[in-house]
Amino acid sequence: MRLSVIIPTRNRYEILRSTLAAMENQTLQKHEFEVIVVDTSTDAYHRKKINEHQRQKATLRTLELDTDNVAAVRNFGADNAEGEYLLFLNDDIVPAVDTLKQHLEIHADSQERIAVVGKIRFADQLPKSCFVHYLENSHYYDAYSQVRHNPNILPPIHGNSSLAKELFNEIGQYDADLFTGYGAAAEELGLRLTKAGTRVVYADGAIGYHAVAKTFEEVARDMAETGVEVIKMFRKHPEIESLKDVDVMIDSSGELSRAKLKVRAALTADPDSTGIRFANYFIKKARNREFFAGLLMKSFDKVLKIHYGRGMEEGLSKKVK
Repeated sequence: MRLSVIIPTRNRYEILRSTLAAMENQTLQKHEFEVIVVDTSTDAYHRKKINEHQRQKATLRTLELDTDNVAAVRNFGADNAEGEYLLFLNDDIVPAVDTLKQHLEIHADSQERIAVVGKIRFADQLPKSCFVHYLENSHYYDAYSQVRHNPNILPPIHGNSSLAKELFNEIGQYDADLFTGYGAAAEELGLRLTKAGTRVVYADGAIGYHAVAKTFEEVARDMAETGVEVIKMFRKHPEIESLKDVDVMIDSSGELSRAKLKVRAALTADPDSTGIRFANYFIKKARNREFFAGLLMKSFDKVLKIHYGRGMEEGLSKKVK
């Protein structure tokens, strides 16, 4: 077995089935890969539907786990994988027909052990609301595509990413004990890989398509949770202080640069200030009207940064265990 595709899912069979269906059309041969769905569903309907899912070309195994910690779920899937390589895929990411093959070929062509981060874009059939335009243009889900312009970007090893199982175990897997929420476990694993000398390759030919889009409110909650988790990562890896803007939240010496002072102002802005109230007002008014997309880029940015900053403040207020 060359490749194990590990997919965590929780009460989302209607979304997951599109990802599973895409496994039937892969150019990679059946004997070369397996699909491991780690199901943490609390709803019996979803567990039943996943177990009943029609299996044709893809070898599908379903494992059940009682946790909502995605890092622990991915580790569990990896522990049960038989493949030489692991491909971590989100349940709402539909791989293109040759994505699995692309991942394997990149590993095979390399003279060194590497990690591969595939491209993530929204599916063409997904309605392009003004917020989806923002997510696309800001590379929210495809941040590592910008590594050519900013080599300091941390590689996120999650939604469409692969590495050798041996390397994954050597590096210590995901830190599921520390990272219990959304937003930092994948980057922290990527950081450990790069610190250990592993080269991370961005593969724009290994495409995963987002089958659904979160709402603005859902992403705002994600940003707040990310802020909390980033503080955990900072305490484990203090060198990310500036990279993740933790410095602007903890520096009281008054020695921040002008650029950093602007960042602090954005992250700590008063949600009830006139500017933020206007931003929220226009976001709510625009909703899914595509022609507002360009006008609202700055508004989305402003409000999401406040949520991220609030999350960091919450993380900093928590005592270190």
